[in-house]
Amino acid sequence: MADMIDYVSWRGDLSLEERKINVVDILIMAQFALLDLDGVVGKRPVTLKRMRDKMYKIGRATVPVGLLAPRDMVGIMNVAADSVRFGDAKLHDRIEITDPGNDMQITAFTADMPGDNRLVIFSGTGDTIVAWKEDFNLMYKEVPSQKIATEYLEKMAKNWHGNLYVTGHSKGGHLTLYSAVNCNEKTKAKITAAYSFDGPGLSESGVEKLVNCSIYDKIFNIIPEGSIVGRLFCHKEQTKIVKSDNIGLIQHDAFNWYVTRDDFVYSDKNLDWSDDINALTKSIIDGMDDKKREEFTEAFYKVLFGSGATTLTDLMSKGRETL
Repeated sequence: MADMIDYVSWRGDLSLEERKINVVDILIMAQFALLDLDGVVGKRPVTLKRMRDKMYKIGRATVPVGLLAPRDMVGIMNVAADSVRFGDAKLHDRIEITDPGNDMQITAFTADMPGDNRLVIFSGTGDTIVAWKEDFNLMYKEVPSQKIATEYLEKMAKNWHGNLYVTGHSKGGHLTLYSAVNCNEKTKAKITAAYSFDGPGLSESGVEKLVNCSIYDKIFNIIPEGSIVGRLFCHKEQTKIVKSDNIGLIQHDAFNWYVTRDDFVYSDKNLDWSDDINALTKSIIDGMDDKKREEFTEAFYKVLFGSGATTLTDLMSKGRETL
């Protein structure tokens, strides 16, 4: 079965004027949020091709972007940058905020693509431990990155009058759901679609707000057959299931998702083991009140930070010390 790199080989020579933007295009652009683009993409627009060239010039294109980063980031960056379809996409207004004191980490950028398309893209969880602690905090409270994501979306929508897509993978998908539901009505009216790619859901109160949202029919969660992350917390948005290879958490890597020439290859249902894990995690989370969830998170991450590691990569390298 074909993946995203195959898709660019098939469709890379077709401009977005010739063949309009689709959900696979949006997933591909969302992948670049995981790259370390500090000093490469800022407020001023830079094309994807120029971004790739700058990454090689400063020696960053071959630097690992984290323990759980997709395996083919450099490959997709190269083929997309050299293509007609993606090469002229203009990336701009990148933000990256890490605040260990407030358990906060958020990265986002905006991409303007031919055909009057703007993509507001939120990054998934990076390699830092503080970013993962923020993910755990979602079990029992609202987190600072949700507010920042909503403000960022509103800012990027304010003076835009074309198609507006909101998207992100993993935690970036969660921020997509949250910001699309909680942004002001002027911004909602401009949103063409919001795509969470295997992202955790919302709180119980958040999902009630989702189903009553004025753009409910434009909000989607797209998950692989064996999804684990994309079934966490509460979900009532429209869900599409994509056929995928590999097993377990490896399916979270979207390079394992099957694509066709204009879309994903969809499945009728989740795999049985995905249902089993979803039921187990739901029973554990539902079995704790917010106080217990907070105590667990604080204790667990006190141990991790106590190892002296600041990233998952550090954590793995410390081995015995961490144990």
